[in-house]
Order: sequence, then C-alpha cells, then structure tokens
Amino acid sequence: MDFSGDSWDEALPELKGFMFDVDGTLVLGDRSGGGYQVLPGAVEVLTELNARGIPFVLLTNGSAYPAAVQAPRLRDVGLPVEDWQMLTPSSVTADVLSRAGVRRALVLGSPGVGHPLQEAGIEIVDEAVDGNDAIVNAQRHRPDVALIDAAMPGISIFEAARSILRCSPETRILFLAVYDDEDCLRLAIEAGASGYL
Repeated sequence: MDFSGDSWDEALPELKGFMFDVDGTLVLGDRSGGGYQVLPGAVEVLTELNARGIPFVLLTNGSAYPAAVQAPRLRDVGLPVEDWQMLTPSSVTADVLSRAGVRRALVLGSPGVGHPLQEAGIEIVDEAVDGNDAIVNAQRHRPDVALIDAAMPGISIFEAARSILRCSPETRILFLAVYDDEDCLRLAIEAGASGYL
C-alpha cells in the first residue's frame, strides 16, 4: 500500500483500530522458537498506524511465552510494538478470570501460561508440567480454576480434567488451545470444561 498523500485515508476511512495475527501476517516464525522473518510491508504498516495514532493489537496463539518476552523479540526484528499490544490466550484468560473474581489458579502447561495470571493478581497455587502432576496438585490445593494448556504432555488432558473434577468438583476447568478444533472442543466439554479458549 502506498502511504503517500490521502491514499491511506481513502482506503481505510472508517476503521478505528486494527488486530493483526502475528504469525503469517506480520512475520513467519521459526517453529523451533529461534526467530522471526518479517514479512514485506509489516514494519511500514505498523509504523504508519503509530504515526497516525491508530490503535492496534497483535494476536498470537502461543501461550509458552508471555507478552513481556514475545514483544521484545518482535521489536528486535523491527516491528514497533509495545508489550501491552500483545494478546495471547493466557493474557485474555487472565483478563476474563480477573473480571470473574478468580483469586487462585492451578496452571497446567508451560511456565508462560501462568505469567499473565500473576500480573493480573491471580495467585498461582502451583504449576504442573504434565497431567499426573496436575491431578496431585489439584487434590492438594483445590484451586478456583485449573488452566490446562491443550499441549500439556503426559496423560490425556481430558482424563486430567475428569480426574481433577472428581477430586475437586468446585474447580472450574479452562482449556487453552492453539487451534479451533471441534473434536477437541467436544471432548473438553464432555470432560467437564467450563471454558475453551
């Protein structure tokens, strides 16, 4: 897009803000987590939005790294983005749980999942790296919420959810998933999930 003259205003007269998916729209991510390749025009578009005072946020489906880690990595490759402009499944979940009055959570998955919850003032009662740890920790702590990363290793995440609910029926189960998957959603609901993000 040509940013000179009135072309920007003519092309986008009614838009008040933007949301960009990070991977595939602004950058191509290295699957090993090694870095990003900036896509043509990405820096220019974000720079122009900043210059015009038009708000934007970046969406990522990754929960392994909090915004405070992801945004600097994007800045390192030239994207003009602040930490607060990064939305992850975990940051959205933290906002929802905070608004719902959740005070204590058990995190089941990578350490990055719990970081936004702590920033929102939610106590992380424990973190588990696999399904077996999750069940033991739920029995011990009886959290308000168990936040389960769908990529958690070990026993089936759905079996972990059922076991947690057997030992702590008051705990609400929320699944964080990278992709929309109707089968995964159906299985999560059947396992007793209260939410699927």
